[in-house]
Amino acid sequence: MNSAFALFSFCAGIAIYFTLPLEPSVAYPLLIAALCAANFFVWRKNRAAIVFALLFGFFYSALYTRLIDIPRITYPKRDIEISGIVKGIDYTPDRIRIFIKTSLIGAGAYGRPEDATTTPMLVRLSMAADSQLPGIGDEITATATLFPPRAADSIGGFDSAEWAYFAGISATGVIKEMSVTNPKPKSDIATLRDYMHHQFRSPLFDSLVLGYKRTMTAEENNAWKAAGVAHVFAISGFHMTLVGGWLFAIFYFLFRAMPAVTRRSSARYPAMICAWFGLLFYLFLSGANVATQRAFLMTSFVFAAFMFGRSVFSMRNACIVFVALLLACPHYLLQAGFQLSFSAIFGLIWYFSGAKYAKLSRWQKVKRGIKAMVMTTMVATLFTGPFIAYHFNMVQIYSLIGNLLCLPIFSFLIMPLVLLGRVEWAGTVYGFALDIARWIETLPAALLQIPRVSGPALTLMVVGLLCLIMVKNKRMQIIATASCFLLSAIWITASPRPVFYASADHELIGLVKDGKLHFNRNKASGNNFAFDSWKLSNFEQAGTINLRIKCEKGLCEINTEKWNLAYTQKFIPLLNNMEKLCAENDFIVSYLKIEAPNCRAEILRGGFVIYKSGKVEYVTANRYWHIRPKQNTDRTAEQ
Repeated sequence: MNSAFALFSFCAGIAIYFTLPLEPSVAYPLLIAALCAANFFVWRKNRAAIVFALLFGFFYSALYTRLIDIPRITYPKRDIEISGIVKGIDYTPDRIRIFIKTSLIGAGAYGRPEDATTTPMLVRLSMAADSQLPGIGDEITATATLFPPRAADSIGGFDSAEWAYFAGISATGVIKEMSVTNPKPKSDIATLRDYMHHQFRSPLFDSLVLGYKRTMTAEENNAWKAAGVAHVFAISGFHMTLVGGWLFAIFYFLFRAMPAVTRRSSARYPAMICAWFGLLFYLFLSGANVATQRAFLMTSFVFAAFMFGRSVFSMRNACIVFVALLLACPHYLLQAGFQLSFSAIFGLIWYFSGAKYAKLSRWQKVKRGIKAMVMTTMVATLFTGPFIAYHFNMVQIYSLIGNLLCLPIFSFLIMPLVLLGRVEWAGTVYGFALDIARWIETLPAALLQIPRVSGPALTLMVVGLLCLIMVKNKRMQIIATASCFLLSAIWITASPRPVFYASADHELIGLVKDGKLHFNRNKASGNNFAFDSWKLSNFEQAGTINLRIKCEKGLCEINTEKWNLAYTQKFIPLLNNMEKLCAENDFIVSYLKIEAPNCRAEILRGGFVIYKSGKVEYVTANRYWHIRPKQNTDRTAEQ
């Protein structure tokens, strides 16, 4: 039991580090992490091990974050010339993203010669879907506009700077012109992926075999989300199980036909070894994302358990893989794919671990198989539901129906046809499955949007799931789990929602009026995701029409029962009305830098939200993966 608590304490330490509102001052993180790890092993049979596991998770995360320390640009660079090698290409229906390892970033049209740099960086650049593309490995020269990855636009929103930092991406941007300066011969796995993409030209093949994300249209994605089957298009345990099962069956029957093999051992042993190598190839062919790594490692443990006569469905095996991935990158713990993948596998192992072999009739086997399918979906839905709610602000009401109707079609028809290269036949069957998903989408409340789930609310739900797994007394198990979920629901519904939003650069503001969000402008090139992020926070559908805030002569004055606020993007209204604004308002927000020491009103800076009560909460933008103070100073000097 201490081992289980130590594992989750380790995870808690990681979570605490990554969710802090500011960067902790940690000296000698390597030494402290090593001491915590040593003490954990010394006291591993004592309750003190739980404390050392938590401290190890915290300081190991700080150490890992500092060791990465990728270079980043500190301000937008427009119309610059970059040279580098194409490391990868990602395909989506509306655009293509090229990953370039660059060794030269020029000063550009608006920069100075000293702004050029030869620091190696990985940049991700977007192009139109119909553009002529280079090959992976080619050396290219391009004219592009680069942007530093941004912090989140709202409390609990997606932090692009954090994602890019741990993905090793120094900048994102758009290519305007590009030419290949030195084509290279193609021979690696990435080139094979690119070749197969062009050979088959099928979104299904791209998604199910090559591991490309967002290959389906937005309309199709919404239907699959409503049906609860969107996980099929992110390669994980479902795909590894299918591919491994098919490979094992093929090799098993091949070796069964070889007397030289069967006389010495069971055909299943060489079949498992061959299937394992096939899965290893599939892992790299599909891009080796986190969920696929987890599924491959778990499948490896399953094969090893079969070969050595050990228990297949073991919580210990899942925990070993879990810890190994977190040691490789502790930031995985915060990624949606990692959370969904492991929450499902922990839940399924917990439920099926008590299953025992029994001699059954054919009809009993059919009933048991149907029950296993239903319970697999229900357990996976229960254990992944909190994380789906946290990351996507939605609940899938009919996921059980969608999985029971659509997963067999993907398992026994679409996936085998795609693997065999019969993408036309697979496309026909896919259309039938998509019609089922669209029908589910038309059902009442098929995709129920919910308010933003805060970190404490998610923690309560996770504790509830842990009670379900670890509490042995059935009555106490149900009471503890239900209590945690009930408290989480109360927390979510009782948490106040902001009534005013501001982006970090104050280019965009949002005001909740009559329950709907109003914005100061219809477009904001530097804040592309702020509109949808704020709408999700306000419990609105993303992508709806943006309502405008009415401002007079460049000045927006917002009055509420508790506080007043003035906002302007222009210099003249600010200059002419500064004394009045300071006297009549509680807050002043401006696109310009204001220095007014004697102003009664609070001059707000950075990204923040204001609640109805007048409480101001700032969006976290001062962690190690954000642009640090020294870099901000350099930015001021450069400008």
